[in-house]
Parts: sequence; C-alpha cells; structure tokens
Amino acid sequence: MIVWELPVNLSEAERNAITDFSLLWGFFESRVLEANGNASRICTVVDAWHSSGILVPDLLDQELDYFRQRYNANGRFTHHFDNLLLRPPDRETMVRGVLNGTEY
Repeated sequence: MIVWELPVNLSEAERNAITDFSLLWGFFESRVLEANGNASRICTVVDAWHSSGILVPDLLDQELDYFRQRYNANGRFTHHFDNLLLRPPDRETMVRGVLNGTEY
C-alpha cells in the first residue's frame, strides 16, 4: 500500500491548487469521460475533439513544456516519470513519445 505524506506547511495557493485540480478532474472524468477516466478514453475524446476542429493544441504548449521538462529533462526520462506508475493500458509508448517530442 502506498502512503502519501503531504508537507504540513503547504501555502494557501498550493492548497487551493490541489482543491481546484481535484474538483476539475472530478468534473472532467464525470462529464467528458463519462465516468471512465483512463488513458484510452482520454485519447478517444481528444481524437474526437481534433476531428471536429475544436481542439487547438498550440494553446497547451506552455503546459506541455512543463511536463516535458519534469519528466524528460535533457533528453532522459527522470525519476518523476518512473513515479507515474503507468499501467499497460496507460499507453506508456505514446506518453514517452509525447514527452520526448517524437509524438504530438
């Protein structure tokens, strides 16, 4: 069993970010993913958005850069990537490709 310990001295902004993410993820999983939050379902939804022309990937460049730096610094996957604990259905090959820039 994994036990997560959060720092006791989180700032108000950090606590708000955790709360906001939790609420937004719950809403996204419920409404967009139809209560089926997994990598395959996310890819299906993103592909549908892309096909319909409502997805504008360039708007997410700053966020993608953050994740690329966190998980694939200097061309090598970091310990943070290993801590994602990706399962077989999580499409690790695709995730690696996005993070190393060979897939977009």
